[in-house]
Amino acid sequence: LLVWIKYTFLPSVETEASLAAILGDESVEAVLSSAPDARSDDAVKLFALARQWITSLLPFTLAKINRVSYGLLSAADIALITSDGARQIPRARRLLAVPFVGLDIPSRTNEFAQPDV
Repeated sequence: LLVWIKYTFLPSVETEASLAAILGDESVEAVLSSAPDARSDDAVKLFALARQWITSLLPFTLAKINRVSYGLLSAADIALITSDGARQIPRARRLLAVPFVGLDIPSRTNEFAQPDV
C-alpha cells in the first residue's frame, strides 16, 4: 500500500516520511506540504485508510491462532460433518477459513450467521 501511495500520489516524498505518516509519527499534512505535486484530498484519505489498517486490522488479524480461532476444514472434518449423509458442505465452506470453538474443533453452525439466508 505504501509503495502504491508513493508512486501514485507522492513521487517526490521520501519513503521514510510516508511511512512515518502512516504509523502516526508525523502528521499527514506535514508530509503533504513538502510535496507540491500531491493530490492532497485523495492522499489524506489513503493515509487514513493505511493507518487504520496498520493500527487496528493488522493486529486483530495477527492475533488469530490457526486451528484454534479459525482454520480450514481438513478432510477428517469434512468426513465428520457429512457422516450423517443428509448434509452437503458448500464449496465456500471447504475453501474459506471457518471459526473454531476450540483446538481442532470447527463450529458446526458456522455457515451462516443469519438463519434466513
